[in-house]
Amino acid sequence: MIAETSAQLLDHFKGAEWDVITPRDVLVAQAAVYLAYYRNHLSSEENLVMPRTVEMLTAEDWAKIDAVVPESVHPLCGISLQEHFATLRKQIHDEEQLDW
Repeated sequence: MIAETSAQLLDHFKGAEWDVITPRDVLVAQAAVYLAYYRNHLSSEENLVMPRTVEMLTAEDWAKIDAVVPESVHPLCGISLQEHFATLRKQIHDEEQLDW
C-alpha cells in the first residue's frame, strides 16, 4: 500500500513539472496518507525488525554486512552518513556521561 500511495504522490509532483494543477486539498490528503503509511512502516522497523535483528546477528554477521554495503552520502550536504552518525553517537554517549 505504501508503494502505491508513494507512486500516486510522486505522480502529482511530476505533473506539477508539466503545469498540471492538482487541487491543494487533494495533494494534502495524499501526502497525509503517505506519511501515515510511512510512519507505520518506520515504527514497524524500529519496534519489530531492528530489535530482532540485534538479537539474531553476530559481530561477524555485521562485519559481512559492512563489507558489502557501500558508504552512504547525505543527499543534501554531501557528508558521509557513517561519519555523521558516528559523531551523533559520540555526542549522545558524551551527554550520558555528564553528571547532571
